[in-house]
Amino acid sequence: MTFRKTAPNISKKFDVKIPNLEIYNSKNGNRLFYLKDESMAILRLDIKFFAGMWYQKKAFQAGMTAKLLTEGTLSKTSSELSKLFDLKGVYYGATLEADNSGLSFYIQNKFFEEIFPLVKEIIYEASFPEKEFEIVRKNELTNLQLAKQRASIMANMHFKTELFGDDLQYGYFSKEADMLALNIDDLKLFHNDYYIYGARDVFVAGNLTSSQYEILKNFIDEIEPKHFKSEIKINSNINIAKKRKITIENSTQSSMVVGKFFPHRFDDDYLDLIVFNTLLGGYFGSRLNSIVREEKGLTYGINSSITSLRNASFFTIKSNVNKNKYQEALDATYLEIEKLRQEKITTEELERVKQYTFGSLLNAMDGSMSIISNALYLSDFDLGLDYMNRRLESLENINPDRILDLAQKYFAEDDFVEIITQ
Repeated sequence: MTFRKTAPNISKKFDVKIPNLEIYNSKNGNRLFYLKDESMAILRLDIKFFAGMWYQKKAFQAGMTAKLLTEGTLSKTSSELSKLFDLKGVYYGATLEADNSGLSFYIQNKFFEEIFPLVKEIIYEASFPEKEFEIVRKNELTNLQLAKQRASIMANMHFKTELFGDDLQYGYFSKEADMLALNIDDLKLFHNDYYIYGARDVFVAGNLTSSQYEILKNFIDEIEPKHFKSEIKINSNINIAKKRKITIENSTQSSMVVGKFFPHRFDDDYLDLIVFNTLLGGYFGSRLNSIVREEKGLTYGINSSITSLRNASFFTIKSNVNKNKYQEALDATYLEIEKLRQEKITTEELERVKQYTFGSLLNAMDGSMSIISNALYLSDFDLGLDYMNRRLESLENINPDRILDLAQKYFAEDDFVEIITQ
């Protein structure tokens, strides 16, 4: 018989054993991260380039380069590449983030020696064909038009611009004219600087043979980079309260983004602030979701999050609400923040947050694929997997007094940026 009102026993002991990564450091600064798992019949291969938007000299340069990287080489069309990968059951794709770009591959072990030369061909011989360039650009222009009609997207774009300014890195506000001004030579230049002659990190999970491992070592050794990842320059802008309301024609709802600059991952308060964020709006049982959504019925969903970039960190609260209810939702949001600034939370509420967070951390480290994903992310900040142990330590030690202290230190209403689109 199931007792749905009786909670399961809760373990108070946070103990996770994280397997060791083998890390090869090339003399040229490139790195190879290898997580050996003899049970895996496939290899997960991620190649990270320091070629995100932070490095671009023209708008859309980084994004369009990443999108077109797999659209053909000097000797093969995109269709021919796809057929060769499909024949061996390879999944592949390109990614772009604010600071990095990457290529991901899932390859059967037995086909690695056949496939890796194609991987290198994509990196070194990408051709950026004009036909594919125009197709991708047309699609991107369409997406920009559609974005202008979506309140949530516009709220996010305006928020970042208010926070960082309209620069080409973190705060850029997409403009059609900039997309039209981009040309293939811009992509080839970026590709040459940040892919062919740029620094790179390689991540592998699976069961490499010794010869396969040597192939990857040779790959990161073979090029002497001319462009390296940027030194971390933490954005030190002061939070200044800004409130803007943007009108979107024919919009049926309001989107709100409330946020501010936040301590970086290297700050002593950061790990405890992760727990605070979970309590406030980081999971389904959070304060904001319980009150603004469940109790007051003002939104289908509301959440808070911390975004950590290599050179900045910021906190946001986001929600979509009825156009006539946005002020009520804002007031309810600020009220919950103020309660945390004035009233100490109960041990029981904090314990629920701890157990949820602990479960999430266990899930994030469940299996080699998940572990290598964490290694890929944490390497952005030159943090090892022992960072996860430090998170567990923070989770075990945080108490209601600490939560109150963080609320009073970082969550004054008068330094939030507030964007409403409707």
